[in-house]
Amino acid sequence: FIDMFEVALAEQKMDEVVKRLEKMVEEQASIVDELKQDENLDMTVMASRERRQEESFKVLEQTMDEAAAAMEKLSQDASQKLSALAESELTEATSADLNEARNEMQSQNQSSASQAAGEASSGLEEMLDIAQAIQSDFQEDTVDEMLRKFLGLIRNLLFISQSQEELVVETQGLRSRSPRLLDTAVQQDRILRENQQFMVQLTELSRQTFHISPEIASAIGKTKIAMDRAIAKLEQKQTSSAKTQMSKALQGLNQTAYLLLESADQMQMSGSGSGFAQ
Repeated sequence: FIDMFEVALAEQKMDEVVKRLEKMVEEQASIVDELKQDENLDMTVMASRERRQEESFKVLEQTMDEAAAAMEKLSQDASQKLSALAESELTEATSADLNEARNEMQSQNQSSASQAAGEASSGLEEMLDIAQAIQSDFQEDTVDEMLRKFLGLIRNLLFISQSQEELVVETQGLRSRSPRLLDTAVQQDRILRENQQFMVQLTELSRQTFHISPEIASAIGKTKIAMDRAIAKLEQKQTSSAKTQMSKALQGLNQTAYLLLESADQMQMSGSGSGFAQ
């Protein structure tokens, strides 16, 4: 399975790509504005700013490669799109425009520097638009995959809850001398084993996302305890106590289902499959 830290790393790397581009777009726009508005600029200072943009662009290219690699197992489509952007003519041209703008600044050619800087600015803006679209697609892919697992888990839990509810209803008139005591204990044990299998599935999912909260684990843990106690009370022919524990188990199952649905909603709203930033 995919470890939640792998998902979190990919999310963070893709977010880093977008944030670096946002910062570069903002700085490049500022450089372009100053070149257009002030004819008495210190071009040496401007050249230094553009050099920093070039250095930032090199780090950006490395970050794009890292993000594409991190996303590969999670969303091949998003990974391939980001790799394509990193290797595109747009990226190559933007890098060249930054370099040309800096060279023109060093040569004190403000008009030529302004033109090259403007082209670099347009390139960065286009790259940002593409990166944001890739990020959105990636978030959608990872959230959809995690949501599918959540809903599968909830569906299994509702089957268990339905069985527990039927058992509670069937045993409302159960008495300590009833011949149905053994059969009731057997049914509760079967539901307990189904619940234990559910707990294994829940544990597996908790390794893939932080959206499985401690409250969910606590609720299903209390449910197991109630089922264990119900079986013990049935074996001791303490029907009143057994029915109380069976009802507690039902409440625990329903509470767990509610918490899982709540977490699924929060995951969709956050746009993060890992829940690392939550």
